[in-house]
Amino acid sequence: MAYTTTDTFSSLVDEVITSLQGFGTNNDQVCTLTSNMDADDLSFTVDDSDNISRGIIEIDDEVLYVSYGENGTVYVPAFGRGFKGTAPIPHTAGVAVWVSPTWPRSTVAREVNNTIRSLYPSLFAVGTVDIESSSSSFQYELPADCERVLAVEWKWNYPNSWNTVKAWETVHSASTVDFPSGKALLVGDPLPINATIHVTYAKIPSVLPLSTSLFTESGLPASARDVVVLGTASRLIPWQDTSRLPVESVPSDALDLGKPVGTATQVAGSMRTIFQARLDQERRAQLDRYPTRAHRTR
Repeated sequence: MAYTTTDTFSSLVDEVITSLQGFGTNNDQVCTLTSNMDADDLSFTVDDSDNISRGIIEIDDEVLYVSYGENGTVYVPAFGRGFKGTAPIPHTAGVAVWVSPTWPRSTVAREVNNTIRSLYPSLFAVGTVDIESSSSSFQYELPADCERVLAVEWKWNYPNSWNTVKAWETVHSASTVDFPSGKALLVGDPLPINATIHVTYAKIPSVLPLSTSLFTESGLPASARDVVVLGTASRLIPWQDTSRLPVESVPSDALDLGKPVGTATQVAGSMRTIFQARLDQERRAQLDRYPTRAHRTR
């Protein structure tokens, strides 16, 4: 059985949706777009419009509100493009048209990025920067995305002769006149002039901007992929209970009897426990890889 070996933003979203739907027990209806769409088109054609009625559909990452479908053509009211906070974008013939999606991809994608952001400081991305030592200063600018310095090393003239800097301090409120990033490294060890100072630092993981963006572009270790999937699913599942709240409709309330309010929250609690266990494992592995280095400060 073959699976993708390179995780992308899109494959993460797919896995979260598959997990939420119960691995095939609850599938959304889908048809195919048969003509290209511009961002301002208010009608489009599909291979089967029989199941499309007034309501929400999703094409790529755009949610649309449609009036009705008839004879293979679907009609969209003036307010229907870019619905629910999504952006109206062009679509290419042949892509899937999801009818009344239980979990819109645009919503899941947003929560995947929210989960990636929330993992810091438990998990962090790693950055490096090389700085040339100076005879006139012991203070050096750090990148703006530096949140915590993990290690500082230096070498001079001799290849592969890295030495540990034993006295250093990170300043997060440095003068932006002298250090535009507002962050600086104070080095207490005497270093030769023009030596290379190699700084390894922790930074907040980056969100994934495109469906084709590789998961590793977040800066998180590849092994943390399932942590993001579990965290996203546990964020979204409780919202299923919202749809089961009592309403003034006898048929709706009757349908909800088999799935009472609170069921989704209980499932989310179990998933949150699994997520926390995996997060703790990844955190321990990352701290083993980047242990806190003892160093002197002022």
